Formats: sequence, structure tokens, C-alpha cells
Amino acid sequence: MKSMKILYIGGFELPDKNAAAHRVMSNAKIIRELGGEVVFVGVDKDLSWGTPVLSTKKDVQGFTSYSIPYPKSKKQWIDYLCGIKPYVDALEQEQDFTSVIFYNFPAIAMKRLMKYCHAHGIKCAADITEWYSARGKGLAFFVLKGIDTWLRMRVFHKQMDGLIVISKYLSNYYENHKNAVLIPPLVDLSEKKWANLPQKSDSEMINFVYAGSPGLKDRIDVLISALKLVKRLYHLDVVGLTQEEYLRRMPEDKDFLEHNESIVFKGRLPHIQTLEYVSAADYSCFFREDDRMTKAGFSTKFVEAISCGTPVLTNKTSNLEDFCHDGCNAVLLNSINSSEVVKMIETLEKNISVNKTMFNYDNFILEFKSFFADL
Repeated sequence: MKSMKILYIGGFELPDKNAAAHRVMSNAKIIRELGGEVVFVGVDKDLSWGTPVLSTKKDVQGFTSYSIPYPKSKKQWIDYLCGIKPYVDALEQEQDFTSVIFYNFPAIAMKRLMKYCHAHGIKCAADITEWYSARGKGLAFFVLKGIDTWLRMRVFHKQMDGLIVISKYLSNYYENHKNAVLIPPLVDLSEKKWANLPQKSDSEMINFVYAGSPGLKDRIDVLISALKLVKRLYHLDVVGLTQEEYLRRMPEDKDFLEHNESIVFKGRLPHIQTLEYVSAADYSCFFREDDRMTKAGFSTKFVEAISCGTPVLTNKTSNLEDFCHDGCNAVLLNSINSSEVVKMIETLEKNISVNKTMFNYDNFILEFKSFFADL
């Protein structure tokens, strides 16, 4: 293949502080396997605003990585959404880039940097993993986010030289693009964190885990409401939020949770500890509304659970069904109706088959090779 040097930019927090970080790192490893070089510019919530991007240089798993501060004030957000100086600084510092990959990038900054790149003979590609929603926010945010999303998804992405999409929904939406490739979230099973994870208990009691931050997607209340009615013995570990945080959203569950020792909230934990809870569980559980946001995305929780050898209990969203065959990997419900969830939990079998290597990054090298050959 032709020589590749790629600047990968977006709101990921390397090395493993959010799902975006895991996504871009696995993709970068494929590019490295193909003989290419990747340089990152992500975000760092611990940096002070105004920190020069070139002063943040560090090595992350053999990749050069820079960071910009995460915006907090309105002015900082405007600079973040419109400014391109840190990325231009990185391009000019490292030099000889052949392409830039924009990870879910703000529309105005994306368009400005695309113009710069094309003027300097640099190809532009987008890594698209979301179709963001502004529901639950104030009017000003709703309007601004709506405009940003509309421009990015419906206009600027279609002007890219290549698209990496995470779901079949997005693949279908951009089916007329000249160079688009479907890549789900991936993992690197050779990393130490996947070795020596806890085994599952032989107990008759069924062990569940929810691991994540609910945000606008996950309906953890659906799971807890169902467990109020379940008669079989169970245990649920909730990783990613505290009981107090949950009750701020669902105060009506206070009495149930305070008198239930089978549901334990662990709060936010390091990624390796989260994987340990997922690995020890009989099922990783999450439920989501079946809307455009969940259709366009693809759950990292699903991928990480499968890679831990833990089957998933969830409802049909995105194209999860493509990765579940003959009762393997997951139990998928048609809806998040409470009675359906209760009925399924009562009849769940332990130890269903799981293909742990399904999402290992080296399974998708050929797809990336074809993509970059046409970029």
C-alpha cells in the first residue's frame, strides 16, 4: 500500500477514559498493521484552557498523542466548536500527513479544517459513530446542536474523501458515498487487560452487571423496574454511577433500593475493574429506546461484554442482530416492555455460547486495507 501518515482528531480521552478512546485506538492499530503511522489529537479534562497543544505530546501504546483542554465556559465552547489552530499546529509540527480522520467532529471546525487540508493535498475522512440528539437540553442548546448535527451528518460528511461508519444504519444512509466502510467497535485482545479476568460463579443465582454511564441512551430504570417483579435469585452490580446519582433521576425507586441487598451500585471505576465485573457476570444488561440515535450507534458495552466472554441481555437496536446467531452471544428482546423483560429474566439460561474473538481488531484489517487504497 502507499505510505500513510494520519492525524486522528476528536473528543476522545486517551488512553481509555471514554468509549471513543477505545474506538480510535483499535482503528489506529489496524492502520499500523497496514504500515501506516497515526498521530492523535484528543481532549484532556485536566488541562488548563490555553495550554499549547504541542506541549502535551506523549506516547500512548506506541502512538504520538497530543491533547487540547476540554471546554467548560461558553467562550471556550465557541472556540472548541469553531477553532482549528491546535490541529493545524499538529499538522505543521509533524508534517508529511496524507490524511486526517475526523472523529464525530464539530461541523464548523470540520469544514474549516477540510478546506485547509485540501489546500495542502491532505485527504479527509470521517469516523462516524453517532447521530447526536439534543433532547432533554435547553432551547439554545437544542437549536445549536441541531444545526451542528444537520450540517455534519447531511452536508459535510458527504464532502469527505472517505467515511468510516459504525452501524448498518449509517452505512445505508451514506450508501451513495464513493468510499465508505462499516467498522463496529473493536478491541485488541492481546492487551493485558483482557487476560486473567474473573471466571463466572457456579452458583444457581444469576448475576447481572450494568456497566456504563446512562446518559441519554441507556434505560437502566427498565432493568431495575423489572427486577422488582422477578422471583428468581439474582444479583446486579451497577458500575458507572452511584445509587445517589440514580435516585436523582428515579426517586420513586428509593424505597426499593434501600431495602434490596441484591442491587449494588459501585460508582465510576477504572476500565480494568469494570471489565472484571463484566467478566464475572452471567449477563451484561442494558436497554435502549429504539430511535435514530440508537439505530445509528453501536454499543461498546455489547462489544466489551462479548470480548469478556459474557453474553448480553438487551433489546434489538442498531444492527446487534448481525452478531447474534443460533442463540450465541446475546438474548435480544423485541421491546423494553416491562413484562417482556421480567419474563425473559425468569427464563434466562446460564452459560450460553459466546464468540469472544468476534470483535478483535485484526478481523477487520482487509476492510481497512480496501478503504485506504481508495482514499
